[in-house]
Amino acid sequence: MTSSGPNVETFRVKALIHLVAKDLAQARLEIRKALELEPRWESVRITAAVIDYFSSLSPVASPGRLVAFDWPRPVDWAYVKRDPESIMRLRRAAMTFQELSGEEKTEEEKQRLMTWCLACLANDGERQEEASQYCQEVLLTYPTHYPAIVWAIARNFDIDLRSTEDALEKLVEDESATIPCILGLVNCYLASGKATKAIDLLAKTKSVFEDHNEKPLWDFWHVQSLVSNGDIDEARQAVDTARTQAGLRPTQTVVLGALSQQTGDWAPVTKHLESSYRETGDPDFLFGSCSLMAQQQEWEYVADRAELLVEEFGTGEALRLAAIAAHNADRFALSLRLLDENQGLFGQKLPIELRRIRISCQRNLGILPEAIAEAEMLALEEPTVDNLLNLVLQRDFFEML
Repeated sequence: MTSSGPNVETFRVKALIHLVAKDLAQARLEIRKALELEPRWESVRITAAVIDYFSSLSPVASPGRLVAFDWPRPVDWAYVKRDPESIMRLRRAAMTFQELSGEEKTEEEKQRLMTWCLACLANDGERQEEASQYCQEVLLTYPTHYPAIVWAIARNFDIDLRSTEDALEKLVEDESATIPCILGLVNCYLASGKATKAIDLLAKTKSVFEDHNEKPLWDFWHVQSLVSNGDIDEARQAVDTARTQAGLRPTQTVVLGALSQQTGDWAPVTKHLESSYRETGDPDFLFGSCSLMAQQQEWEYVADRAELLVEEFGTGEALRLAAIAAHNADRFALSLRLLDENQGLFGQKLPIELRRIRISCQRNLGILPEAIAEAEMLALEEPTVDNLLNLVLQRDFFEML
């Protein structure tokens, strides 16, 4: 007699549904139930590793669709969590993907699992050399593997991509290149400063994108290539004449950012990012505007959005940007509160830079005994010149009162 209750596949599918809904806690709960029943089932292990991977990122980076058989796109470091639990999950996922990729598989399955493993390594701040070596191994075996190409470029790995370029160029010449192959070659050209070749390649293969209803994707990379080549006016015209304006916000950001670099006027790109965030709710645009304003040392602007930034992203990098901006805007109470309430984003201890910010906030708020105690602890743990000078500063300030 068979049970009519939930089975392994029920729990696995439920876990994926919660992943798509960005409810990572519930996704982890459901996949644990599946693992308890069948810990060696490959589909269950892959799903668990995928959930572990996305649990190590900001909720903003969680997918809006099922991705168990897709591949993970590169993410900015701002989306990567740095607390010990997230790092543990990321490394556990890497072990699973690496183990499964070593088993007998079809070439397609093997490449997919290797890509997931590469993504785990590439998002681990302490394993960048290992990630670079692994990426190089993947490209030696599969020189036209688009995911490995874009991860290599996104993380700026020290990898010679000339063999990859040659292999991709041959596919284009044979008219057998797929869209990922074309974009892989575009990325190689742009990374090596050959924007003109990227523009020519896209012009030559435009029909391939149109045949697959991927014109917005072509528009984005065409504009990106024009900007990289310094053809800003032509890039702006390309955006203005594109028929798919609704999908071109990132492309417009590229063009407006390039124009701002030329003119020194950052208002147009900032307004674009603000309106894009209001209209789409996509936190990418919020982080973009705050990062841009921080570069211009417009600290009040970022401080006004500091709490929202941390709430939306929930990562250490978002906290770093928010706390530093609030401190530099002389909003010491806000900076201190952000650091105290969100320290867990870094684990047990804040990074040294943020501990110094916290000490400065305490001093400026008149919380002097705590500031001195924290400075003494920091100097004891890390007796660098900067930390020792910071301790002297706190003590001198206290004695002046």
